[in-house]
Amino acid sequence: MAVVAARNALLELGWGALQSTSPPARRAAVERYLESHLGRRDLSAEQVAAAHSVSARTLTRLFSDAGDTFTGVLRAKRIARVREDLLTGDATVAALARRWGFVDSSHLNRRFRAVHGMSSQEYRDKGRRTRQAPPVEHPTDT
Repeated sequence: MAVVAARNALLELGWGALQSTSPPARRAAVERYLESHLGRRDLSAEQVAAAHSVSARTLTRLFSDAGDTFTGVLRAKRIARVREDLLTGDATVAALARRWGFVDSSHLNRRFRAVHGMSSQEYRDKGRRTRQAPPVEHPTDT
């Protein structure tokens, strides 16, 4: 009987320790994990959940409680990285698609256009024109 009571007490302590991570802290940890694994095309909710010792359902709830979805957050993070690379680097769109976990450049362009209303190449070209534009001179009042 004492062994059962001790085991139950230990299980209660363990369960309490697991539950002590607040949802905001857990989500922050998950988002850090996503940031460091964005290039993995096979990244799934199940893998991320397992890496954080929670169920896929708990992971899904973690995002849905804030009005998000796991795939939506993952996609937004990937698109943000692509956007940065488009403006700061010279890698091809196909190379960026591979680097940031998209199936191919067509997949990347469909997702990019859905968010930004233009293709990734159009975004890059617009960014370059903006950076190269001469500063606008304003007449001074004298």
